[in-house]
Amino acid sequence: QIIVPYNAALNTTQFTASCWARVMGSTNTWRTPLMSRGTEVGYNFYAGMGDTWQAWVGVSPGWSSRIGNSVVLGDWTYITMTVDSGKTHSFYVNGALVTNAVVSGFKTNSSVSLVIGSANGWGWFDGNIDEVRVESMPRSSNWVWTCWMNQVSNSSFISCGDISYIIDASADPAGGTITPSGAVQVAYGGATNFDISVTNAHYHIADVVVDGSSVGPSNTYSFSNVTNAHTIVAN
Repeated sequence: QIIVPYNAALNTTQFTASCWARVMGSTNTWRTPLMSRGTEVGYNFYAGMGDTWQAWVGVSPGWSSRIGNSVVLGDWTYITMTVDSGKTHSFYVNGALVTNAVVSGFKTNSSVSLVIGSANGWGWFDGNIDEVRVESMPRSSNWVWTCWMNQVSNSSFISCGDISYIIDASADPAGGTITPSGAVQVAYGGATNFDISVTNAHYHIADVVVDGSSVGPSNTYSFSNVTNAHTIVAN
C-alpha cells in the first residue's frame, strides 16, 4: 500500500477521483484501490462484494454507494467518480457513466491519510493500480471519456499525418518563371529544387531572395532538410 499524509486539497467538497485498476486474485470480498475516508466521511473505490466495481462517499450518517460493472479478473479497468456543486455523485467505468445520485449529505474526510492499495490496513487490493488522480474539481463526462480513450485506444482517438511545410515560390510575371511555383508542400526533413528562367529576351535574372535575404542571381535554388516554412522570390 501507499499512504499519502492527509491533505485538504485531496478532500474537497467537489472533486474527481480516478485510477486504472486490475484485480488479479480473490473474489467476492472488499478490495480497495483508492480511499480517502474516515468514519462515514470521504470517498473510496472498491472491487467489492458481488464482484462489482463500486464508488462510495460518506454522507454521515451512513454511506452512499454507486454500483458499476462486474469485476473481470486480469482486465484493466478505468474507474472515475465525481461529486459536483449540486452534490451529484457520478460513477464512470471505462469512460462511460454507469450511475449517479444526489448525495446532499456528503461529508469530506478531514483528517485521515489517503491510501492506495488498501482501506488503511484491511480491504487489501490483490492486483495492479496505475494512473491514480485526485482533482479538486468535478470533471465532465466528456473529460472522463477523453481520458479513457486517450489511454486505452490512442491510435483510434487521434491520428497524426505526416508533417509538412509550405515554401511560397514566386517570380516577376512580366519576364520570368519559377518552377514549381505557388504554395509548394515539402515533407519534414525533405528537399526540393526550384528552376528559374526568363521568358523575355530583354530580361535577365537580377536576384533570388530566400526568406527575405538575397542569395544573388541564379537559375536554380535548392532547399534541403526542410524543417520550417520558407519563401523564395525570383526578380
